[in-house]
Amino acid sequence: MTKKELCKLTAQTALKSTYGFKPALSQITLLEYDFDRTHILFRVGDKEYKFSSWVCGDNGVWVGEDTIRMIAKYKFNHRDGDVRIPITG
Repeated sequence: MTKKELCKLTAQTALKSTYGFKPALSQITLLEYDFDRTHILFRVGDKEYKFSSWVCGDNGVWVGEDTIRMIAKYKFNHRDGDVRIPITG
């Protein structure tokens, strides 16, 4: 498994653990990530999430309370490419 695939799997596990849903790995778009998987910025649909944790055990990453949060929800203007416009209110 590649580092990119491991980051998506970590994001998927964190979403399931915290928010109770498990999107397909193909639905997770990585925006930024550290190779040790402790910091991952990613998008699922119109929502952007930030995962921050630490390495534990044998190169594992802690997934649990306070490791993930939704940081933004966007609408996308597809006429101008992938332009993210924050939804306010």
